[in-house]
Amino acid sequence: DENKKEDNTSLKTSTTPEDKKPILKTEPIKDPEEKKAPIPKQNQVYPAPNKNQTLDRNRIAEMASSYGLDVASVLAVAEVESGGRSGFQKTGLLTVLFEAHIFYRELKKAGLDPDALTAKYPTLISPTWNRSFYKGGDAENSRLAEALNVHECAWNCASYGMFQIMGFNHRACGFNTAREFVDYLKTGQEAHVETFLKFISADPRKINALKNRDWATFARLYNGPAYAQNKYDVKLAEAYQKHDLS
Repeated sequence: DENKKEDNTSLKTSTTPEDKKPILKTEPIKDPEEKKAPIPKQNQVYPAPNKNQTLDRNRIAEMASSYGLDVASVLAVAEVESGGRSGFQKTGLLTVLFEAHIFYRELKKAGLDPDALTAKYPTLISPTWNRSFYKGGDAENSRLAEALNVHECAWNCASYGMFQIMGFNHRACGFNTAREFVDYLKTGQEAHVETFLKFISADPRKINALKNRDWATFARLYNGPAYAQNKYDVKLAEAYQKHDLS
């Protein structure tokens, strides 16, 4: 998904020490004819392993509204991009997906011979996209670390966090280098939401498509022309309905 790349958890209601009831359990219904009360909507979304890094729905809504967006649209993109996870692994490491084909391109731009290097690092460098190179989870951080030992342009060659923004888009997110962008994401989910909003607002087509909930247009601009093959627009629409509490 090179384009959004431009080119490419659960909610928990806070409780007090006095409140020992299980999370989300409703009060017993006294009247057997009375319908059960709806399960309360939880306020935290996609909790990070470190609670100090977790952003609640109200804050996301506040940030989104400053860009003319509703919170459900932002949460829908986060869900589809990072699978409804926090932007961090359970170990606390940032969620990363390293792209070998982007590394090939960036190495060439840096004046190196990517074909010669591919022979030495066949799963880190590739002229074409290859799904089999992905290892997932913390192992993607290890792949990035290996690539950085080859060349520092590797920072540009992975997608990061809740919104899986490629490192080479760091300037649109407000940073001089991809490493600065990544270091900021490590501070917590507020950084993920902030950089996402900056990124899409840098392209009026993207932010307008999201404002209008034009899922197909947003999917094409954010993830590239192959979005339909993965039903990216359909997944966005479904995730939006999940998060829209109106």
